[in-house]
Amino acid sequence: QYNQELDSYKAHRIIADVVERTLEITEEKVEYLIDRVAGKLSVDIEKDNPVDKFKWISFGKTLLNYFQNLRLDKIVYLQNNLGLRLRDLGDYVEANSMLEQVLQLVIIEFGEDHSSVAVYYSNYGVLLQELGDLKGAKPMLEKALFLAKKESGDNHVELAIRYSNFGVLLKEMEDY
Repeated sequence: QYNQELDSYKAHRIIADVVERTLEITEEKVEYLIDRVAGKLSVDIEKDNPVDKFKWISFGKTLLNYFQNLRLDKIVYLQNNLGLRLRDLGDYVEANSMLEQVLQLVIIEFGEDHSSVAVYYSNYGVLLQELGDLKGAKPMLEKALFLAKKESGDNHVELAIRYSNFGVLLKEMEDY
């Protein structure tokens, strides 16, 4: 059940067990729920506080656990947002595992030089930087910058973000 007032979903554990054992759960039946939870885990930096998204982490983990074999785009969207919120929560070990896996999935699907992979290089690179692995972060953020330049030219918000991320890393490495 979705409670609009509390902005939450709930199902009694017994009902969840019965549903799981008696109904064939197909991708079509859960696609909307996965999209909604992945969206709830998304942060708009202009208006959202990441802390408000923490309540959705357990839902995201449960869905990811049950539906790992869904279409790649659905799983990547959920897993990426979940990894970013785990990072915000301070669970760097699980965030690292999740964001690394997302990057590997999109590289396998699209190739390492596909423009849509840039954001995943960036997300993983920023996490490595936060973990103190500056040498590991550098090639990730360089690749994200290269792909953003290739895709968008010199005047684009995504490119500005990639430059900013890379600049912060270089400063932290004292590479002035």
